[in-house]
Amino acid sequence: MKKKTAFSPSGFSLIEVLVCVAIMGILAGLAIPNIKTFSAAESARDRRHAQELSSFAVAAKVAGLDMVVPGNMNATLQKLLQGGVPNEGSFRGCLFRAPQMRLEDAKSAARYLRLENDSLVYLANAL
Repeated sequence: MKKKTAFSPSGFSLIEVLVCVAIMGILAGLAIPNIKTFSAAESARDRRHAQELSSFAVAAKVAGLDMVVPGNMNATLQKLLQGGVPNEGSFRGCLFRAPQMRLEDAKSAARYLRLENDSLVYLANAL
């Protein structure tokens, strides 16, 4: 006579697999909208930085500092972040420096900026 052994299945049952798939679907449903929101927040931050850099370049030019390097966006951004001191005019001796931001942030904002006629122009309708 044969001995009876306890049945021990190998693998997962259909119900276990369905529960795991349902949980992963719920987590994905929660995560995907947050990723889109994060992307929108980065875009808004980059636009704000681009506006600040453009406004600062104009203010520095009025004060007697030419911070725009024609044809070279990276050099312009570095110059804006370093700042400068005008030698003449009513702002003589005052330090002009772009708002506190890292070079990486300024480079990320550069997609909303363009060098045009020795000026830094903010592009409101950029990608």
